Amino acid sequence: MKSQILYKTVIATSLILCAGTVFSAATDKYLQISSKSGLSLRDKCQKLMHDDAAEYKICADEFLKKIPLKSNDDKAKYLGASYYAWLASMAGRKNGMPNSDSVAVFYLKKFRPFQLELKISDDDLCKTIEGDCVTRNAQMIEMENKTKSPS
Repeated sequence: MKSQILYKTVIATSLILCAGTVFSAATDKYLQISSKSGLSLRDKCQKLMHDDAAEYKICADEFLKKIPLKSNDDKAKYLGASYYAWLASMAGRKNGMPNSDSVAVFYLKKFRPFQLELKISDDDLCKTIEGDCVTRNAQMIEMENKTKSPS
């Protein structure tokens, strides 16, 4: 009786550990794809973030429209690019750039559903782009809460 319970416990534990390893490998893959996509968007569009966030948004939107969203890899690309667009808009907001606040909210609403679908934590996503993750994640949650509450 005790050996059957022990056997079932070992099997259950092994299955949980294997599932965690598969999840971790998939998450790592998606984070790598997201990071690369965010940097691609930066290289293409960042130079437009100078006087007004509207030009930057046009470039970022064109970039995002080219991502097909047929697979989780595509969704990870979209996540990385839209996350970077949010981050660039937040930097513009910090510097008082016109339209940056509304653009940041726009991209927050774009990347969040893909982040949740791919089960990527705020901390893991934040690490794909160098910076202060504590502040960045707090800003993200604050902005998200403000967009959910009635104005």
